Amino acid sequence: MLIKNHSKPNFAWKKRQDSAIIPLLSIMTLFLLGFNGFSPNRSEASANSADLEGFSYESAADDAESTPVTFRDASASLIVSMSSPELVLVSPGEVAYRKYKVEVMATNIEAYTLSIASVNSSANLSSEDGAGQLTGANNKTPAEMSDNTWGYNWGSINSEAATYATLPTHGNGAILSGSAVQNNAVSFSKDLSFAAKFGRDIPPGNYHGEVALSLVVTPRVLPFADITEMQQMTAQICANTKIGDTAVLIDSRDNNPYNVRKHEDGNCWMTQNLRLKGGKTLIPATSDVSDNYTLATSINGGTTDNAGDNTFSATTGGGADQSFYRTDTVEGNGVYYSWTAATAGTGEISMTSGDASGSICPKGWKLPPNSGNGSYANLTKAIGVSANRAGSEKLQSSTYDFHMSGLVLNGGLYNVGSYGYFWLRTAGVQEQSYHFTLHSTTFYLNDLYQRYRGYSVRCVAVGN
Repeated sequence: MLIKNHSKPNFAWKKRQDSAIIPLLSIMTLFLLGFNGFSPNRSEASANSADLEGFSYESAADDAESTPVTFRDASASLIVSMSSPELVLVSPGEVAYRKYKVEVMATNIEAYTLSIASVNSSANLSSEDGAGQLTGANNKTPAEMSDNTWGYNWGSINSEAATYATLPTHGNGAILSGSAVQNNAVSFSKDLSFAAKFGRDIPPGNYHGEVALSLVVTPRVLPFADITEMQQMTAQICANTKIGDTAVLIDSRDNNPYNVRKHEDGNCWMTQNLRLKGGKTLIPATSDVSDNYTLATSINGGTTDNAGDNTFSATTGGGADQSFYRTDTVEGNGVYYSWTAATAGTGEISMTSGDASGSICPKGWKLPPNSGNGSYANLTKAIGVSANRAGSEKLQSSTYDFHMSGLVLNGGLYNVGSYGYFWLRTAGVQEQSYHFTLHSTTFYLNDLYQRYRGYSVRCVAVGN
């Protein structure tokens, strides 16, 4: 077999794009390899030879839809470069080869798949008029290949000793092996070879086929131990976290740190009361709101229980946006909020059922509902506690750390050390809403009281 490099090949190899970086919301890229060649030339000047013209290679990123995921700087690239000469001369009955170097690089991934297939339903090399066809090599070495067959080989360095497989048709791609993912990254290169054997009986002409290389990566989803802010939480991150895992996350709205834990119900919970003070404008980028909402300025009780005359009372009404804190206990007991404040104004006074659509919680977190996933009912069931002293004590343990932080009512702070009250997002009748109540000897899942009361807030990020 005679192989030559030509300075002016009959068909120049060209490359429009040699790699694609996967954007944050994409998990797939597709490269199309177009082959124009394998052309037996029966001219009088070369009656006993066949010209294998250079392949035309083009790459184009696929526009397949993908599901948004959270990952840190994940990227992947697929680079294909030609290793063999642009023009190969071979006599009929012999085998012609074309070789490419394929490079795969990806970072911050869980897994990847590289596959090969024809672009369409036929995997043949065909002449332009369709009269000539080269069919699949069917796992044969070059010495075993029948006339007018072709195939591909992945990974062999010696093209002449390799085994060539039939190209799969579109939708039935074959997996191409590569290096294992280590430390959430992979990088390797391998040879992709093609071989074609032209018989003397095949019609002359230009033969072509299209081959697709597809690289699909699964981006690494971070457990919440690898994030730093409350606002980075997503359902996927929580789902990727093990039950019992804990972290300290910063609320970017005021830089308050919070202990969080993935509880037995499969959801991620704050294990501290919210300490966000009023006077701030909540925005969708950082809070559980769809529109901007400005919280009323919090009442600072200093080191007293005095919230001021007529505050958190029937006088102010169920629709009042109010919050209160003591400077000496706010770190442990948090800020106390009316239901309007806790729901960031989405808890309309007219609501008599259903859930408020927003809350004072950080983005990615919500007030618990009164039932179903993310509720205190599901949580206590998953933990395995009953409404008795043992159950209350377990909820107050360092694992869950529920505080008997009391409530603000009629201008004063009461029941600190005896009761803890925690708002739910579910509305009840007559300007009342549901809350979870903790007592030293029991707990109540769905208490119902006036919305003007000042209760604690704990937020949940659903992970299942």
